[in-house]
Amino acid sequence: MKTFWKKTLVRKDGMDKKILPVYRVFSCAACILSMFAMPAVMASDSGSSDAAKTAINTFIVILLNLALGIGIMMLAHGLFVLLLGHAQEQSPEQSRSIREIAVGIVLIMLRVILAGVDFAGMFTTVTSFGA
Repeated sequence: MKTFWKKTLVRKDGMDKKILPVYRVFSCAACILSMFAMPAVMASDSGSSDAAKTAINTFIVILLNLALGIGIMMLAHGLFVLLLGHAQEQSPEQSRSIREIAVGIVLIMLRVILAGVDFAGMFTTVTSFGA
């Protein structure tokens, strides 16, 4: 019996073998990093509300580093597949690799795109004293 996400992410062109592991890595990383960040948010004292903001910013930085690493891998794989597809004159393979290169570039540029966003300011941190 397949789960909801497995049914959603399965595609006919074989991309399910690429998308599903990436989804698993991001979901595991998000779960682990949220467990890392939440104790600082929940157990901070009245004088250290900055600890919660630091934890949130650390969580975002780690996610952006993961996106950078995956983007570099996708860019390199896309370029390799594009060169092979060009040598063998396979148009569908070239178009898929160009899409993969584009996604890799967006993942690499994600840090620059989100540079002005204050993620810590989006959350209300409550200390153990309620302040």
